[in-house]
Amino acid sequence: MRKGHELRLIIPGASTDVVEPRRDDKLITLLAGAQAAHALITSRPEHSLNRIGSDTGRCRTRLSKLFHLSLLAPDIVVAILEGRQPSSLNASSLMQIELPLAWQDQRTVLGFA
Repeated sequence: MRKGHELRLIIPGASTDVVEPRRDDKLITLLAGAQAAHALITSRPEHSLNRIGSDTGRCRTRLSKLFHLSLLAPDIVVAILEGRQPSSLNASSLMQIELPLAWQDQRTVLGFA
């Protein structure tokens, strides 16, 4: 070894599988859209999704999906906002998942359990 250079031995600790949080702006925007859809739908209880979609120029199917996403378990929402979601979870995959209503089932399906 040349003079002035130092060799270091790095020994990993017990928690080497810890991943740095990574915020996914598209996923966060999707959650915000879900809350907006929830507010829109619940503010018009006398109207069908078809009517709400027609009146607001939105797709009924997307409104329905966003409404269901607004029912995510609060700890899942916090984890996403903090960037602690599983690496396989993104906005596209979340829109494709048939989301269960039970929070524990949501955790399992989305990879939080």
